[in-house]
Amino acid sequence: MNDEKPKYLANLPKERPGVYIIVALAAVLAIALYGALRIYAGTVQDWERRFNSPSPTAAAPTPPPEPSAAERIAIAQREHDLWLAERAKQRLISKCINGVAFRKLPDGGWKNLPGVHCSTHQAP
Repeated sequence: MNDEKPKYLANLPKERPGVYIIVALAAVLAIALYGALRIYAGTVQDWERRFNSPSPTAAAPTPPPEPSAAERIAIAQREHDLWLAERAKQRLISKCINGVAFRKLPDGGWKNLPGVHCSTHQAP
């Protein structure tokens, strides 16, 4: 057999610069990863500092002052008035269907009560 190279094959260069290009690309990639990790670490530190550290203004809240006797009486009266109003509204409601209140008419039939909402089903 003849060990001569065929004429259609070109001569290969002696040195190939491909290794240096790969090393340069690896170095650029390593620098980019280092920068990304620094940015990520800074973000995590800022997040911890902002959301997980106790804030200096978050002192123990002071309890509200105790109401005086007159204020307690006024509060009780308001609660009683609200209870009476709710009770009067419930007496008007004879039936509740899907949150709409209805009352029974004296001549038969039902009429909805505009502006009155209910939350439970009540039998007539």
